[in-house]
Amino acid sequence: MQTGFLAWLFAALACAGNAYATPAATPDIYKIAAPEVNRIFGGDRQDTFVNDGLLREAVLGSIGEPDDPRELRDGSTMMTGCRPHSCMEKGAVIVNGASKQLRAAAILHFHCRLALLESETLDTPPGNKCDTDPTLEIFVIRRNGTPAALKQELGYVRELEAWGKAQQFKYEFTHVKKVPPR
Repeated sequence: MQTGFLAWLFAALACAGNAYATPAATPDIYKIAAPEVNRIFGGDRQDTFVNDGLLREAVLGSIGEPDDPRELRDGSTMMTGCRPHSCMEKGAVIVNGASKQLRAAAILHFHCRLALLESETLDTPPGNKCDTDPTLEIFVIRRNGTPAALKQELGYVRELEAWGKAQQFKYEFTHVKKVPPR
């Protein structure tokens, strides 16, 4: 019993920290991703970690505790991470360092939404209700529709799906959305 608690404690401590931490290995990727995420997702809202939350906050918050970035075959860089204080919720961004553009993003979340009625009686106040199985949400930034660009986008989707499948918490649903750059 005590061993389980210690494992949980060390996992929690590993995820604790600044919501937008940028360790020495990741500042360049984060400096590209953060303004791009803010610009592309703007004021868009979606049910992710919280009901009707800002999508840009969900994406950036999900990489708040970043892992070491890795280079993909096309020269882009993928940086993954987890949400501080909730490392079961994770995220990833793919950026092109040469063009300084966000190419794709993903969040692994538990789809929290507003629950107005929890029972047949009206005595339960409204609040968030979250799924018990995570959802993998993939956002591909559609910069142009050429066959080469579409093939590259498919590669990003496959890369992010493989990353999602490698996580400890298997996801129930996958949603892929194309997002125009703004």
